[in-house]
Amino acid sequence: MKFTQIIHYVPLTTKGSTSMKTFLSLVALTVLVSAFAFAQVGGGASAVALGIFTVGTALEISPSDGDFGDLAPGTTYQIAADGSLTPPDAGGNTEAVPVLWEIAGQPGASVLITFSLPPFFEGGGAGGGGARVPYSAGVQSGGWSDAAFAVGDPYNPIDPRVPNTIFLIAGGAAVQVGGVIAVPNGTPDDDYEAQFILTAAYTGL
Repeated sequence: MKFTQIIHYVPLTTKGSTSMKTFLSLVALTVLVSAFAFAQVGGGASAVALGIFTVGTALEISPSDGDFGDLAPGTTYQIAADGSLTPPDAGGNTEAVPVLWEIAGQPGASVLITFSLPPFFEGGGAGGGGARVPYSAGVQSGGWSDAAFAVGDPYNPIDPRVPNTIFLIAGGAAVQVGGVIAVPNGTPDDDYEAQFILTAAYTGL
């Protein structure tokens, strides 16, 4: 038995041609979008980096105890910031050791300093319940310079009863405090102590 294959040729009309073009355009657009989407997968990345800087240098304060000498009852003594002592103590000394703080920090910075001064010295160690000797400060009982200074050395006088601004010209300064000690008559022989506190903070460059 033979089979005859019959093929019908149907000419494309203008309308059919337009539909085919539209279909092919959609297929091309789909392929293009798919390719673009595929190209974007895993194509980007990000990373974090830090920018860092430091403002100033922390202040360092190194205190040193003062020694105002061997004082006699019934006498009022003036101790200057540079250690000069008036009148001479019981041993004839005209120089004492003022309380000292050495401050280190940012070169060229200005620093505000404030003091907590004692109202008296106390015998038997501070807080030990011994006799008390009055203490006070005056307009020029304190002073500062770029380094520790002795009698006759130049320095900048300050009143330690109020806040003062000093300068760390080369990155350091020394602050010294004396004061006025009025020893009452009948004050017992003993060692007398008191606490002096300095607080410092940057104010600018």
